[in-house]
This record gives sequence, structure tokens and C-alpha cells, in this order.
Amino acid sequence: MFYKKLVAALKSYGFEFNLYDVCVANKTVDGSVVTICFHVDGCKISCVSTKVVDETISRLRNDFEVVFEDGSGTMKVHRGKRHEFVGMSLDYSHKGEVHILMIRYVQDLVDTFKQAQLTLDDGFIKVKKKSRSSTQLTAAPKNLFVVNEECKPLSDAAHVMYHSMVAKCLYFAKRARPDAMTAMSFLTK
Repeated sequence: MFYKKLVAALKSYGFEFNLYDVCVANKTVDGSVVTICFHVDGCKISCVSTKVVDETISRLRNDFEVVFEDGSGTMKVHRGKRHEFVGMSLDYSHKGEVHILMIRYVQDLVDTFKQAQLTLDDGFIKVKKKSRSSTQLTAAPKNLFVVNEECKPLSDAAHVMYHSMVAKCLYFAKRARPDAMTAMSFLTK
């Protein structure tokens, strides 16, 4: 519901949506491009003109901010060179660069894995590390895509945990470690 309202509002403001990511919209205002990225109920607005950012925030507040009697519901605005957005720490303090860190997200992944180990202790099978042959062209083990057909199917609880872990790893790989996408491709099948 919120997504549809936000898309309609941004279109009415004159924003055009990115062909590759429907959660990104752009608009040129006074020669400056303003970009809005949104996810669930959070937005990241960027533009070289602070005036354009202020005007965009004002319009969004007018259309979407609902302040309740207890004061909750006010739109929170964070400005500066460092931001937290959908599991990423975005650091713009280096001229011409953005540094993307996902340290907290990785810690959450580790914690989720540890919880799965505790919950499904008998469901984990130790795998012996295989040494890499000097004739291999890549760092990937030769058995990377080999499936042990003798394994029994996961329980419903294990299936849910596996799916959650793989989805979290996929998100991390897509944003910060594209080198892991080959393994993620296999795990998602």
C-alpha cells in the first residue's frame, strides 16, 4: 500500500523510475539530479543541492507524515557524510568515493548461523576441507557444484532456517561481495 502511494506521489512530483531498479527514482531540478532510493518505509535522498533535498523532504512530509497524539509518526531526517540504510553503512566522507560497509549485517549473519547450529545441531554435517590442486585455474574447489544425493531432505524448521540464511547471504553478496555470487547461485537452486 505504502509503495503504491509513494510511487504515485513521486510520479506526480515528476520523478522517473529507474529501468533496472524500481525502488530508485530520479528527477532533474534546476540542473541538478535528485535521486530517491526507497525500501519498505525508508528513503535515501541525494542531490548536490541541499535546497532541492529540503523541498523533496517537505513534499514527502506533506503527503506521508502522520503525527499521532503521542508524537510518534514524525519523519526522521538524517543528514551528513555517513548513513545507515537497509543493512549498509554508506560513508561519503572520501571525495569522489562511497565506502559501503556491512559489518553489523555480517554479525547478524554469524549470529543467525550460530542460532541455526544450536537449534539444528544434528542437522549439520562436517565437511572435510579439500586442498586446492596446483593445476586448478580458480580458487573454487572441484566439487563446488556436487550434490550429495544420499542426504535426507531438511525438516520444515531446517528448511526455513536454510532459506533465511541463504536469502541474507544473497543480499550481502549482491551489495558487498559480488565474488560470492557463483556460490549463491548454487545455494539458491
